[in-house]
Amino acid sequence: MTSNEALDLRTNKVGGCTGDPFIELMNALSKGISELHIIFQKSVMPIEVLKIILKKKGYELEVLKLLDEDTILGKIYRSRY
Repeated sequence: MTSNEALDLRTNKVGGCTGDPFIELMNALSKGISELHIIFQKSVMPIEVLKIILKKKGYELEVLKLLDEDTILGKIYRSRY
């Protein structure tokens, strides 16, 4: 994934648990990246829940842009604390 790409976690895919947006995100973060842009649906991945999960993994979420009423572009980065 290049710096201009975002991991698309919208749930328009069909498949088993590997298609789950939380699992996709955890798999991406397990590669030890320091920053990642994501596109997600807040109805599927509520912002506060996502922030709690990321905090436990040592990351923070910054909401960059609301793409539509349910879709968000965000940046995940390593926590400085």
